[in-house]
Amino acid sequence: MLAYYVAWHMRKALKPPLYEDEELEQRRKTRHPAKPAEASDSARAKKKTHETTAGGVAHDWKSLLAHLGTRSRVIYQVGAEGSGATFQQLSQPDEIQAGALRLLGSIAVGPAL
Repeated sequence: MLAYYVAWHMRKALKPPLYEDEELEQRRKTRHPAKPAEASDSARAKKKTHETTAGGVAHDWKSLLAHLGTRSRVIYQVGAEGSGATFQQLSQPDEIQAGALRLLGSIAVGPAL
């Protein structure tokens, strides 16, 4: 249940780089409740051009998670084997990863514990 909750918040925060309709919440307030929802013009354009409104590559959920998973952590060892000092280095995020991390940083989930 927790995984679905986290994924729901992530999808909500990551609407701009995904094929999600960013205007759905605003349109939900004004559309007829019994009629099916229609995609906004920006959502149709996203699906047609495969680009976000900012001009980046649009992703589906799985491809975005796969792209975010390409960041790596490398452990280096300096000196002789087993006796040298070690340090870790995290790869720099590319433009898509940095944007997604920035969007995920804006999630406020409930009160602080």
